[in-house]
Amino acid sequence: MSDFLQTQLARMRASKQVRYGGYAILSSIGAVVALVLVNLIADQLQLQADVTESGLFTLGEQSLQLLDGLESDVTIYQVAPAGRENLEHRAVLERYARRSRLVTVTTMDAERNPALANRYEDEGQRARNGSLVVESGSRFRVIPPTDLIDYSQQFRQRSGLKIEQAVTSALLYVTTGDLPTIYTLEGHGEAPLFELGSPQAGVNLRDLLELENYTLESVDLVTEAAVPADADLLLILAPEQDLNADELERILAYLDAGGRMVFVKLPFIAPPPNFGRLLERYGMAAPEGVIFGGPREAHPLDPAIIAATPGLHDIAFPFRREGTPPVVRAVSPLDVLEQRRSTLQIEPLLTTSDAAFLRTDPRLGAREQQEDEAAGPFTLAAAIQDNELDGTLKSRMVVFSSIGFLAGANEQSNYDLFINSLNWANEREDAISIRAKSTFSFPLRISRTASLLIAGVAVILLPLLALGAGTIVWLRRRHL
Repeated sequence: MSDFLQTQLARMRASKQVRYGGYAILSSIGAVVALVLVNLIADQLQLQADVTESGLFTLGEQSLQLLDGLESDVTIYQVAPAGRENLEHRAVLERYARRSRLVTVTTMDAERNPALANRYEDEGQRARNGSLVVESGSRFRVIPPTDLIDYSQQFRQRSGLKIEQAVTSALLYVTTGDLPTIYTLEGHGEAPLFELGSPQAGVNLRDLLELENYTLESVDLVTEAAVPADADLLLILAPEQDLNADELERILAYLDAGGRMVFVKLPFIAPPPNFGRLLERYGMAAPEGVIFGGPREAHPLDPAIIAATPGLHDIAFPFRREGTPPVVRAVSPLDVLEQRRSTLQIEPLLTTSDAAFLRTDPRLGAREQQEDEAAGPFTLAAAIQDNELDGTLKSRMVVFSSIGFLAGANEQSNYDLFINSLNWANEREDAISIRAKSTFSFPLRISRTASLLIAGVAVILLPLLALGAGTIVWLRRRHL
């Protein structure tokens, strides 16, 4: 090597600019290598984060508890041609497989393997493209594509994903031996299950109960000597006629023996006498009238439509936590009797504000509260637990003050609240209903003050900081 090159290399090694430049290059290379290593480690560990607003790809606590308690192998088939699976559904299903080693998620191509697909037919539902099949041992359930999404009639588009609700319910079905039975009381003009719901929202109460793995039967206590022994819960929906004395005694005997019941009354009017005695036995009364909401809770066009306030009870607390109150129509108050058995525990599920008032004269057209009208707060639904003298659980009951909770309601929260009530009454707290995850994306709304602050930071402060940093670096390098 010539003396000239040696001299130049020595000068470069002695130059601060070269040293600093070398440090910068090494730092950049190190940062790139670190970033590559972090991505490789994250890929191997399958680290993922759900950044969707409604947690579309995050399993709820109920699903996680169910997966942690699995004792048998479960296979979830996604029915689709290979390579054309719904990736959104697949992402949720993979969460189940990652949580439990007993869950396997795979694809079933019904066109290439029709013999396998034809094995699965469940109450008229067949394994076809877009559906899911959940199988464990000899039990299986086919989930049609329509049960995997929510559809908004108002916006005429998909509004949410129900895949977790459907898959977790199917897991309960295929891994549980005994399914609870609900008996609906008939013979008093009760509302039929299949007529309740919202056709606009595509909700049918009978279908919802079957999706929750309930077996549905009916009972007429005029012809039956007792509530059937296999009844896990007795459901009474808005009776128009009264019980006779024998029927009342049979229902009370069922409850005294540890029965479970959910009672939904007609709006406006007080319950018929014997139904009233049934409620009194459990510390409740239901006066007539309709509640008008206060300014902040009532619908602007109809004060009898109210956004109720959820309570702290397990049935209602999820709606309080997530800020999704049920919207109820034509509701009456429920009163807790001062003189009641000491073994009763009564907790409100839904209430109104102090500004609500009770209207008992339907001919009065004024929207404002009159002097003789009682003021709130009012209880709209209540959970009742009757204990033995030693404190052990004896029976449970949930009372709703109006069938308006379920008839024509467009809020999914209403039906979720009802399902939660059935599950709680039947001691299925681990089966509290999982609501659909919204797929709507709403624009960020910020105040004028916040927008000016953001603009000031982005347009003025950050450029000034960058200019200042550049000036400092330039001045330092001039003196190197």
